[in-house]
Amino acid sequence: MLNKERGTRLLEIWGNGCIELISTLCDFIPDIWKQVQPYWYGPQGFPGVFEYEVVSILGEQLGTYLLENDGDLPPNTDIQQMITELVVTFFSQGGSHEIPSDQTPQTHRLINLHDRFTERLTQLEGGHS
Repeated sequence: MLNKERGTRLLEIWGNGCIELISTLCDFIPDIWKQVQPYWYGPQGFPGVFEYEVVSILGEQLGTYLLENDGDLPPNTDIQQMITELVVTFFSQGGSHEIPSDQTPQTHRLINLHDRFTERLTQLEGGHS
């Protein structure tokens, strides 16, 4: 949901301009795509609206982090974990973007499988994960 005051605070605390913030956040699109690939052509289809339930929620999470951490983004490992949790939850739990605090063993297995797949994909692409 759009909140003008929150947006103004975000830009003030970010301190580098609106275009720069958008550009910086768009740099995470390839990371999202990489984590979606295992599911893209899967038989389960899309259980909801990906842009609302993953991309927008990630933006909200990053915005909250910026506000709570003097305009600094979280470490890349934290961002990757945020993306993983949102993607796995979206495809495994009907699009709900909230992971219960008592994650089921099945959810843990899916996240571990997902992590192993994306790590292998990075290796095949010539990365060093």
